[in-house]
Amino acid sequence: MPTGPLLDTEILGIEEGRARALELRVEADLRLGRHADLIGELRMLVARHPLHESFHAQLMIALCRSGHNWRALEVYQQLRATLVGELGVEPSGRIQRLHQEVLNGDQGRLSDSSPEPELLLRAG
Repeated sequence: MPTGPLLDTEILGIEEGRARALELRVEADLRLGRHADLIGELRMLVARHPLHESFHAQLMIALCRSGHNWRALEVYQQLRATLVGELGVEPSGRIQRLHQEVLNGDQGRLSDSSPEPELLLRAG
């Protein structure tokens, strides 16, 4: 069904709003300690939004808090490969810091999972 530029813009806005709402809901669930319950949903969101750094960060946090640090590292590597391959850019500073925290086993620092403005601008 043809949509036209105006409707395309509206659809994009709705999709971005939905992604932001999902991000906030997942953030609330992470704060409530529902890490393991979120992993499947976050894997689906990451697959659907391969350039959305916040979903990747949330998945990394959920995996780490569930005792799967090596899987969190795989998520980072996949995101990095996608960003470099498709956009020619490295992950944001926040994602790189999160990666370093996972490498260091620094669980205490993983508590701040709220997205920074830098991530919101790069979300896709």
